[in-house]
Amino acid sequence: MQGLRTQENEKFNRFWTSVQEKAASLGCIFFAENGEGRDFETPTMEGEDFCGWLIPEKDARAFEPEWLAGKVSDDWLEWIRWLKWKRSGDNIFVEFKKY
Repeated sequence: MQGLRTQENEKFNRFWTSVQEKAASLGCIFFAENGEGRDFETPTMEGEDFCGWLIPEKDARAFEPEWLAGKVSDDWLEWIRWLKWKRSGDNIFVEFKKY
C-alpha cells in the first residue's frame, strides 16, 4: 500500500485505506515513518498513531524515492505530521497534527 514500507494484515489495511482517504481529502499522500503506539482494534480494523510526512500529491513523485531509500532530506521537514486516530461510537477517524 502506498505510504507503507511493509505488508500488513487485512484489518490494518482497512485502517490505512482510511488514512489515505483522509490525506487525499487534503490533496496529499501520507508516508509513514514510525508507529507511535496507542494501538486500537475493532472486529474489522486495527491501527495506531503514526509519525510521517503528509506530502502534497504534486510533490509525492519527488518525495517517494527518498522515503523508500530511508534518506529523507531536510527539504521535507515542513511536511512532518503526526497521525492520530479517534473513536466515535463504532467508527474510527484519523486526523493529522503538526506540533
